[in-house]
Amino acid sequence: MTKLNKGDAFPSFSFNTAYQNDLNSINILKGKTVFWVLRYIGCTVCRYDVKLIAERYQEFIDKNAQVYVLMQSDAQHVQNDLAKTDTQLPAWFIVNEDGTAAYAHYARNIMDMPSLDEVLEML
Repeated sequence: MTKLNKGDAFPSFSFNTAYQNDLNSINILKGKTVFWVLRYIGCTVCRYDVKLIAERYQEFIDKNAQVYVLMQSDAQHVQNDLAKTDTQLPAWFIVNEDGTAAYAHYARNIMDMPSLDEVLEML
């Protein structure tokens, strides 16, 4: 598939969302439309992106825009995942030989993790 560039005509294609079937990419255009293409709902990063989009969706509406998230997951799987209230974010720990935690880090977002150099400096 040829990469799309600014100014190119957007292709017409059919797609399904978690709640609607048989949509056409051109027929649904209204205001600005964002097509957010992700891998699948089981991907932690993708799931986190969907969560953030849902939390901030009103901001898109306020800018006269709509968002369609396209992923390689069936509608039922996406609906079930969206119903979950917890989002698993990364965490890491340094544990002493006696079994006590020397350091515990729970990420606030998907990118909130130390580099390997930072971890090595803590040892």
